Amino acid sequence: MAGEHYEQVEKLGQGMMSDVWLVRDTSTNELVVLKVMTTISEDDKRDHKSRERFLREIEITRSLQHPHILPIIDSGDIHYQGRLVPYY
Repeated sequence: MAGEHYEQVEKLGQGMMSDVWLVRDTSTNELVVLKVMTTISEDDKRDHKSRERFLREIEITRSLQHPHILPIIDSGDIHYQGRLVPYY
């Protein structure tokens, strides 16, 4: 996440295709949670499928409105583990 407007504070968890971080938004100084796709560098086809799934997850999550579901405040691509990957 170097060079981006989020500063890593603490890794909260990880799964098969993503890591979840507590980060500080350097423009507002607020703490937010960032979900970042991890890559499968040894298999481009699986990596492409993972990216498609992650982007679909962003779309679905953005469409949900419920008091117990946090809204997406930002999404895009970010440098993580040496690659440009999607986040939200």
